[in-house]
Amino acid sequence: MTRPEQFEQAFVYLGLYLEAAGASLEDVVELTSYHVDLRQHLNVFMAAKDRHLVAPYPAWSAVGVAQLITEGALVEIRVIAVDPRR
Repeated sequence: MTRPEQFEQAFVYLGLYLEAAGASLEDVVELTSYHVDLRQHLNVFMAAKDRHLVAPYPAWSAVGVAQLITEGALVEIRVIAVDPRR
């Protein structure tokens, strides 16, 4: 899987997980992304992020890491979302 595909897939799955919890990507208020080779992939990741998250944009922290638990993974995403039912 290429970098752009992996980053797109991460946001698609994130949207599905949020939907299962009764929320959506529009409810995300904080995003932390963990990257292998952060500087090498940041522009590609940002393009995927900007396709899936819209204004008002959540607070975002990007953290470079040596490796992730899944072999070959380049990114893990952690979010905090508001409950739209409240």
